[in-house]
Amino acid sequence: MLQSGRLRRLIVIEALQQGKDGSGGIVRAWTPVTPADGIYAGHTSDSGTLRPATKAAGGEVPVSAEVFTLRWRDGIKAGMRVVSRGLYYQIRHVKDLADRHETLILTCETGVRDG
Repeated sequence: MLQSGRLRRLIVIEALQQGKDGSGGIVRAWTPVTPADGIYAGHTSDSGTLRPATKAAGGEVPVSAEVFTLRWRDGIKAGMRVVSRGLYYQIRHVKDLADRHETLILTCETGVRDG
């Protein structure tokens, strides 16, 4: 069982939604799938590396693996993102610990822009 004292980081999980604007153009926006005022999670940093940036950006981008642990919630998937303290983390893997629907472990990656 997950101890509430370990859940000290306030996070919001968002999914990328796609729709159409008034002129029929495609609009993409991140929308919260958890309460907009946040849920509590544990947070640890796993490792870091440098990844080549796009040609436009040039150079390298620092990327690190971040792990968020939270109480189990339905519908959280890879491809969504975690927002915490003004930073964005791309969810790469979602694990239901011991397949008990009690604890979710989100393995995320930094270096994600707002968009």
